Amino acid sequence: VGGYGQLPNPVPKELLEPFGKFIQTYGIGAAVPIIWEFAFGVGNLTAAPTIYVLQDFGPVQVGDLFNNSFLVPASHDNSILYQDAAALLGSDVLYESTVFASFRSNDGHLIVVETPTGFKLIKSKKLLITIPTTLSNMQPFDLDEQEEAVFEQWLYNNNYVAVVNNTGIPDGVDIV
Repeated sequence: VGGYGQLPNPVPKELLEPFGKFIQTYGIGAAVPIIWEFAFGVGNLTAAPTIYVLQDFGPVQVGDLFNNSFLVPASHDNSILYQDAAALLGSDVLYESTVFASFRSNDGHLIVVETPTGFKLIKSKKLLITIPTTLSNMQPFDLDEQEEAVFEQWLYNNNYVAVVNNTGIPDGVDIV
C-alpha cells in the first residue's frame, strides 16, 4: 500500500507500535510539533501506529523541509490547482457526483457515476482514488475479499480548524 511496498516481511515491530513509544525510544519529543503539522490526519498522534505517522512525515518531507523545496503557489492559495485542473478537463469534470458502481476487467475499469443530471458511464485504464479509503467509501469499487479485509481495518479521522481572535497570544507563538 502506498510507499509501504518495500517493507520487509515481517514488518519490524517498532513500526507497528504506538508512535508515543517511538518518540520515547528515540528521544524525538522536540520534533513532535513539526511532525504533527504533517501527520495530524492519523488522529491521536501518540496512539497511532508508527508506520502511519511515518507515511505522512518521512524522508521526503524532511528533505523538502531542509531544502525549502515545497511547491506553493505564489498566491498561497492551493485551490488554484483544482481550478486549473477543472479548466483543463472542462466538461469532463463531474461535480456533485457519486460513484454508484465499478467493474474491473483486464482492460481497465467501468465506473457508473450518479450525477445531478443522471447516470454516466466512465471507461478508465486506471483509477486514482483520493477519498478517505474507508470500507464504506470503497464499497462501490468492486472490492475482492482481501481488499475488504484491508479497508475494514483502516480508520478515518476528522480534523477541525478554528480561527482565534485573541490579543493575548504573543507574536511568534504557534498553538497546535
